[in-house]
Amino acid sequence: MMDAIGEYLNGIQFFDSGRAMMVTDAGMILSYEDHSLEGKNLSEIEDSRLLSSVSELIATEEDSVQRFRSDNGKCYGIARTVTGTDWKVVIYARQRDVMKDAMLIVVIILCISVLIIVLFTVLVMSVLKRLIRQPVSMLTDNIEKITQGDFTIEIAESGNDEISFMNSTMK
Repeated sequence: MMDAIGEYLNGIQFFDSGRAMMVTDAGMILSYEDHSLEGKNLSEIEDSRLLSSVSELIATEEDSVQRFRSDNGKCYGIARTVTGTDWKVVIYARQRDVMKDAMLIVVIILCISVLIIVLFTVLVMSVLKRLIRQPVSMLTDNIEKITQGDFTIEIAESGNDEISFMNSTMK
């Protein structure tokens, strides 16, 4: 039965680096991807940062995701007791792999935000051009024609703002 459980746990893989193992509350390894370590106590293995961290992980509050360092960088892990035993199933994965999807979402949101800001800026600029620049250009053109002696120009009186008022006073 333990062989079947070990095979099942060793077959679990999530994200790119996620694995599962089983240990007792006392720290004895029941199932691990390196079968040569099965039956040994976590405290006996000094050359594996991951297994040292697992030893600390099984001592923490259950169902609480913990962050720790392993031989391959930062990891997230969680331990849960198998009901009716002193066995704990520990699952862990590299932080980079866990956060990869979240970072992709952040990048997508940033790109969409930049696109929205650019579109909003273009919209505001076109509205400002229509509301301010065009009437000012028309007023300037009218003033230039009048200063050159052309009093036959038609001055539009559209709008209810200062520029329209200036245009209408030139009639």
